[in-house]
Amino acid sequence: MQNKNLPPASPQKGQLVKITFTGDSDIDLLAQTLGQGIALLLIEHFGGFELRVPKEMREDHDIAKRIGYDNACALSKYAGGGRLYIPCQPPTAKLKRDQIIVQMIEAGKTRPEIARHLGMSTRNLQRIITKLGLSGQTCVLDKRREASKAPESKSNGGLTGGISDFTTQSPPKPQTPPDGVVSNKHGYYQPQTQKDMK
Repeated sequence: MQNKNLPPASPQKGQLVKITFTGDSDIDLLAQTLGQGIALLLIEHFGGFELRVPKEMREDHDIAKRIGYDNACALSKYAGGGRLYIPCQPPTAKLKRDQIIVQMIEAGKTRPEIARHLGMSTRNLQRIITKLGLSGQTCVLDKRREASKAPESKSNGGLTGGISDFTTQSPPKPQTPPDGVVSNKHGYYQPQTQKDMK
């Protein structure tokens, strides 16, 4: 029962977009039943909200004003008296984002690099990676990348001269204090007598 009064989905300039609704969410089922046009209009106008759909649609209702009265009546017949969660973006936008994440992981990019590229926080990226079931693989790739990096130099870039040695040094051997010198946790000291203090 697709309504012919719907405007076509408007892709961004110069971009051809094919949107498919195939999941089990409210918007996916609505798109499969009433058509993708209504689903896209709802996302455009009510994305991110839970929408209360009246049993009988009026022309002055906010839904009817935004998506058209005929479309609103079709929605009312489908979900009248109920609530629909309308996502902020169509499912294919998330699918494309997920594909980019997987490709960047396979290319050896680290999570901070991927998050910067996609304009999101590393925590949000971690949630998506966990949802995709890639968290272990990502950690392995991050460790491989870190292991392949050259060790950091201990020098300060040659500002005061000298090249640091990358070999590990053994700790210094403990020295025995000379006679009359006492050691404590702060080091060595020579106790002073009353006679020395005068």
